Amino acid sequence: MQVPHLSLRSKVAVFMLSLLCVLLLGAADYLTGTELAFSVFYLFPVGLATWYVNWKVGVFTSVVSAFVWYLADALARAAPYSEPLIPAWNAGTRVLTFLAVTVLLTALRQALERESLHARADYLTGAANSRAFYEAAEAVISRLRRYGRPFSVLYLDADNLKQVNDARGHSAGDKVLQATVASLKRTLRTGDTVARLGGDEFIVLLAEADRHAAQVVSNRVQVTLRQSVGRQYEVTYSMGVLTCLSAPQSVDELIERVDNLMYEAKRGGKDAIMQAADDDAA
Repeated sequence: MQVPHLSLRSKVAVFMLSLLCVLLLGAADYLTGTELAFSVFYLFPVGLATWYVNWKVGVFTSVVSAFVWYLADALARAAPYSEPLIPAWNAGTRVLTFLAVTVLLTALRQALERESLHARADYLTGAANSRAFYEAAEAVISRLRRYGRPFSVLYLDADNLKQVNDARGHSAGDKVLQATVASLKRTLRTGDTVARLGGDEFIVLLAEADRHAAQVVSNRVQVTLRQSVGRQYEVTYSMGVLTCLSAPQSVDELIERVDNLMYEAKRGGKDAIMQAADDDAA
């Protein structure tokens, strides 16, 4: 199940809609008198505010709903209750019910968000997995096809990871992978996608980056990895860099082309960068 994430304007609209629903329900409660109960219908605006905005707005809507019901009941009631505390008790039970729904919906949303995150993240490094990369790559390919906005892709392979595993054990190799992702995330922009496609191979998607920008970024990445991961674990990285000026037919084609560039760098002696644009990498 996809968890909705709305813009601030949309959240404000949902909040206003929730309050309007509460007021309409209060009016219905008042006009129909005490013979018909609308209490359960207040759960709709409470759930709407909680799910699409946040739990704080859900709590606020819960309290407002209980107050509106209490006010409608007091105005519509022809005869008083046998005990003056009864309406307060009824309002209290309603607000507790609304708050319980808010808590349950908040917990459900948080669980779904965690599941959604794990479904798109590599379990070891926290980088995006192949599914998340494909989604991001399809989006930038679509933008390039429609608006002509170029993008670039970096494909990295840790050259000496097998030696690290053999000499220090696989736990050390795992630390190399984790440190690689951490270093990449520190070096790149927030909007860039860092993904692990498997083993010791990583791919970076640079949205709206031309050839010059890709060259600057790849050089910076190489220096940063040498100074951090390379110095600590004695590993190097071969890197392929492809700038797309025209849209590839598919994400698989994109990966294959930049993967070929990476292997050219590896065959040329490792610890190197092989860069091309799509018009000269064919």
